[in-house]
Amino acid sequence: MATPLSDLVALLKINLQVHSAKDSDLVNPFAFLSTKKSVLMEFGTGLDKANLLWADRRILAASGSENLNLGSGLSNSFGDSLEFTNVKAIVVFNITDETWGDHTATTAVITIGGAASTPFSGPFANSSDKISIPTSGMFVVTNPTLAGWDVYYPTSEMLLLVENEDASNEALYDIILIGESG
Repeated sequence: MATPLSDLVALLKINLQVHSAKDSDLVNPFAFLSTKKSVLMEFGTGLDKANLLWADRRILAASGSENLNLGSGLSNSFGDSLEFTNVKAIVVFNITDETWGDHTATTAVITIGGAASTPFSGPFANSSDKISIPTSGMFVVTNPTLAGWDVYYPTSEMLLLVENEDASNEALYDIILIGESG
């Protein structure tokens, strides 16, 4: 399936600034770290290119989980069905500590990865690996290479599992996937 979009430009930036100090008797030494990195992907396929975007805010019930089917089953904000052939960026924000709609702020932890069947292994070393994202935490990973992370979907299913580890409270999270469709 070709992309339903006619344009896409994605700029992901990390701007890390850390100030550290140590108390002493007369002089307070300090260190300052400042580093910036960015990844730019423009419309198309190949190196530093992307032509699909899926972004959503989602709520998981207490102990709830969902399998996001990257091979089919996701729709973009224009209502178009998406079929990722590869993924070039995954961004997940655990915003469980925020109030939104009927969601009341909690401290739920979410995990991504490790689907039981047809798992998307992407950035994970093993298809059963999971990343734990605490409340107010984020997970950002990019692969703007020619191939990205392949989405193999011989059965039209390549699943990215998202789970709420909290047995008592629901979880709220934002997820953004950037990639390509053949």
